[in-house]
Amino acid sequence: MSYPSQQKSFPLPNNRHQARCQKINEMELEIGTISGIEVEALETALSIVSRGTMLEKAKIVIHRIQGKARCEECGHEFALDLPFMPCPLCQSVHVVILQGKESHIKTLKAE
Repeated sequence: MSYPSQQKSFPLPNNRHQARCQKINEMELEIGTISGIEVEALETALSIVSRGTMLEKAKIVIHRIQGKARCEECGHEFALDLPFMPCPLCQSVHVVILQGKESHIKTLKAE
């Protein structure tokens, strides 16, 4: 199985001077429903690790990206609730994951 990647990596600044901002007001995340990430656990972890950082008082917005796949046998596109599901039309297990494995920062709003 494969899925398209549109992510780009950028080096993160090491300190506030490099970042040229004093605080982060909002962090927007995209988390796929089949990424294996439990959103409640992520929210808890972020609230703990952000203490004393520019992210401490930031609003965290999490967008869930529904899993989606395409059957390689019949071409049907369908929603994925689990990482491994057969095609609901022809029952083939030869599917390509199109989306739902995402786990990245979409935007940071800072001042």
